[in-house]
Amino acid sequence: MQWGQKSANTKHITFPTSFSNTCVYFNFMAYRTASTENGWHYYYNLTKSDVYVMQNDETALWLAIGF
Repeated sequence: MQWGQKSANTKHITFPTSFSNTCVYFNFMAYRTASTENGWHYYYNLTKSDVYVMQNDETALWLAIGF
């Protein structure tokens, strides 16, 4: 299990340690402010070492689980 915080305007997250086999779960929660009120977000291209995220320009907390 790995976790961290993504800075605003960051679209690529590299995990601190690459999982040996695969990442089986990833999620992130964006911090919304009045200037980023749309609230949409998603991720794509999840691999054992990184993931790409799309959302408004918020910071976000993330969690990845793999083995």
